[in-house]
Amino acid sequence: MRLGLDWQDREKVVLAQHDQQLALLGNGGITEESFQSAQRGVREAYYDLVGVLRPWEGRTFVERKQKELAGLTAMWAEEFGDINDPEVREEVERTAANMRRIAEEGQQSQDEEYELTLAVQRARKARKQ
Repeated sequence: MRLGLDWQDREKVVLAQHDQQLALLGNGGITEESFQSAQRGVREAYYDLVGVLRPWEGRTFVERKQKELAGLTAMWAEEFGDINDPEVREEVERTAANMRRIAEEGQQSQDEEYELTLAVQRARKARKQ
């Protein structure tokens, strides 16, 4: 039964840390650097609490992110192939280049459309005067 008490004690400690960090965030007199530090503390305490409540996902934020990355990497490999394979990497780079080209063309079209809209608005305004 001691295991249950350890779990409950750890949960209380993490909740207390989280509450303390939240209180710091509510202090209007802290500097920007202190505010950002308190934000990090709140996030870390929250992620520690998640680790207490869901230990199978990883006890710490880093463990959970490593597991998440490994899972995403495996899903990528299953869908597209191993990113370390030169052929796969070449295809990814080719696709990325095409996407950048399409995005640039789309931005150019949007800019042209915007300029045309402004010209129409100026013409309407001139007619009204």
